[in-house]
Amino acid sequence: MRPVKRTKVAHRGEIDDLGYAGSPPPAQQFHSNPNQPSTSHSLLQNPLTTPDEIAFFERVKKFLEDRAVYQEFLKMLNLFVQEIIDVRTLVDRARNYLNDELLAQFKEILGWDDRAVEVDNGSGEGGPVAPALDRPRIDLGNCPKFGPSYRRLPQSEINLACSGRDAMCWEVLNDEWVSHPTWLSEETGFTTGKKNSYEDAMHKSEEERHEYDFNIEALLRTIAILEPIKARIDAMDPEKRASFTLDPHLGGQSRGIYQRVIKKVYDKAVGAEVIRALHENPAVAVRVVLDRLKQKEEEWKRAQREWNKVWREVEARNYYKSLDHQGANVKANDKKALTSKQLVLEAEARRKEGHKARHRMVDPTFRRVEREDGTPAGMAFVVDDMSVVQDVIKLVLVYLDRSSSNVCAPDEKKRVERFLRTVVPMVFMQDHSTFDAAFGDAVEGGDDFGSDEIDDGRKRGAGDLRKRALKNQKARPRPARASPMALDTPDVSPDSNLPEGVWVRMDEPPAQSLSSEGKRLRGTMYVNNAIYVLLRIIQIWYSRLVSLKKLAKTLAESEASYLENPLGVQLGLNDAVPPSAHRLIPANSKAINPAEFYPTLLDASERMFDGEIDWQQFEEVARFMFGTKAYVVFTIDLFASRVIKQAQIILADPRWPELFSLLQKERRETAPGPSSQFLINYRRQVESLIAGEDSREKDNSNLNVHRIVWNGERKVLSFQLLARDDGSVLDSETVNGRWRQYIDSYVLTHQTEGIRGTVAGPLLRRNLRANDSTEETPKYHAEGGLHIKVDMLTYRLFFVSRTEETYCRERTSQEVRLLDEQAKKTASARTKAFDTWLASKTEERQKQDDVMEM
Repeated sequence: MRPVKRTKVAHRGEIDDLGYAGSPPPAQQFHSNPNQPSTSHSLLQNPLTTPDEIAFFERVKKFLEDRAVYQEFLKMLNLFVQEIIDVRTLVDRARNYLNDELLAQFKEILGWDDRAVEVDNGSGEGGPVAPALDRPRIDLGNCPKFGPSYRRLPQSEINLACSGRDAMCWEVLNDEWVSHPTWLSEETGFTTGKKNSYEDAMHKSEEERHEYDFNIEALLRTIAILEPIKARIDAMDPEKRASFTLDPHLGGQSRGIYQRVIKKVYDKAVGAEVIRALHENPAVAVRVVLDRLKQKEEEWKRAQREWNKVWREVEARNYYKSLDHQGANVKANDKKALTSKQLVLEAEARRKEGHKARHRMVDPTFRRVEREDGTPAGMAFVVDDMSVVQDVIKLVLVYLDRSSSNVCAPDEKKRVERFLRTVVPMVFMQDHSTFDAAFGDAVEGGDDFGSDEIDDGRKRGAGDLRKRALKNQKARPRPARASPMALDTPDVSPDSNLPEGVWVRMDEPPAQSLSSEGKRLRGTMYVNNAIYVLLRIIQIWYSRLVSLKKLAKTLAESEASYLENPLGVQLGLNDAVPPSAHRLIPANSKAINPAEFYPTLLDASERMFDGEIDWQQFEEVARFMFGTKAYVVFTIDLFASRVIKQAQIILADPRWPELFSLLQKERRETAPGPSSQFLINYRRQVESLIAGEDSREKDNSNLNVHRIVWNGERKVLSFQLLARDDGSVLDSETVNGRWRQYIDSYVLTHQTEGIRGTVAGPLLRRNLRANDSTEETPKYHAEGGLHIKVDMLTYRLFFVSRTEETYCRERTSQEVRLLDEQAKKTASARTKAFDTWLASKTEERQKQDDVMEM
């Protein structure tokens, strides 16, 4: 019987929350009576017939008059009671029997509401009832949503009648919500991520393995079908054997499997004849075909065993690479990101962002203009592991020693090495002896970088970086590195002062409570683009190495990390270990020691620089240890070459000795550090040095000045590209400190920092007399006794009462006589002009009086 629609009389409540529900479907609302279907109508819900219903049927009987027609009406009601037709069909067919008045009463008894149907279906008419396959397709996109995957069906599609359901089906099955994924449309289909070449190789080997397994399994299935047939044929009489034939299925359930196998073994054309022979003359063909298939089974299994070795090698070689989706592009990305242009553009973008944030944060009363952490509006990075910084410099020096003379000349190598071993500890305010001792080379003291920090004639010996890092392994002997050559730097007197002068005397600040013998925790340096790029490359390299060092420590602290499955080792299914990583597995142990990962990475880096392993083997070792996180060190040779190249650019710059001299002066300042005036003068001198050589260039980016601050307390290295109106000193966290910074800048001869816009002068420049250089400077006497006070909140100036400035110009007797004569002539001319003007006015007044009298 064709399933028809089942009525729904009582309206079930809507779900309160139609928000995102994830993957599980909406909660199923069960029927109130699980022992019978819920497709009951009002007559079933109310078994006791009311007087109104009895009266309705009496009226219908009188209206129809013909007994046969009335019986047809009752049969239609019986179909509805038996759930063969639904309430919509019942109401639609009742229109043929009842008038409008009786039809309205009939709908009221059934609980039928035309308006509800109109809202649900979009039209007032229910429409003809059609089979399920012939009904129009519902647009689920317009139905109410429940999360991203489910839609609620219209009322006309809910609780359709079904004769195949029992009480349990009606209770538990969902008739209201339908799955409708968002990618159902072909236009917005699901797209997978792009595979790399290593993943493609893995897929290809898996497809080949699957093809072998599939064909061998089908071959075994065909042999299993033919063997019983062969045994049956052998037991037959010669007469029956000659007349014996087989059906197309060969007594099985499918004919596609054996036909495909036979066509593959015998070729497509010959295979069709073999299949025909199996059907028509199986007594002869079955034995021949079965022997041929068993022969092919041995050949295919033998080939499969041989190919298993190839597939396993492909998987071992490509498994970690296939998981590393970033390793394929990291070299191209780093090659572009580590250029000077890109790093300077990044600094400029950060400066613009910082200025926008600063304008939003500035308080009109100048109470707070900096961020809460005290860092400038630039880039700040944590550098809390100085041993990793030493590892970075060590790898650069190893790369430098192993590089060819085409990259760097022998003399140039010594200068670059001395530059890095002197400047880097100075940037991070580290003790030169302690920092340099980690490299293990004997360095004689001399007149070079930081010579005041190196004891003359003392050699510092220490183990090689590999000996220090790999304590459990014996390092290979390395040839001694040549002594670094001293760089030519100007002799700088520690007592020399910056040339910028002070034009206003100010009261001495109160004595600092901090002892000057304490250790400084903050250092500031102002540099050009070349030095900024060098330190940024070192910082990026440091951040990558320290992330892997922390990862190795995390893996070492985990109990279940890198433990191999004993059964996998026994079956030979364990992951292939690269030759360079065999030392990671201790003797008589199946566990890998993650504590050796970081030292092994440094060892592999040096071996790659020495040429003992190539870059592919280096990447293999790194992937084996750090998995998908290892891609950050794939360009370790690029970092080393960029550091060396940038150091050569700095050493070739004629301004570098002066910049280094200024840096030395700043680092010689004792605790708590240099004053604001010192830093302001420091910056102005750096700006003058940079502008002196590059002022004629069209590219203004070469005139950039970067402020690099090392905060030893927080272990933070910050970079900030300074604009013309940016302050040289970081804003203090207190009102007192900001006031002191303003005063320190105000008393200097150059423009006061922190003043936005152009400041108007107290007089007009056009009123100034032209300076005649031929005249001698007159003698004068001046006393500056005028005192002022500055408001700490508003920075307004106030004059102190009973203070003044005196200015007196001294003249000779001849100058006084000439001035007296000139004054008399001027007074006489003025008197004569006044008398003339007065006489003319008097005469004019007299004429007016005469006219009035007339």
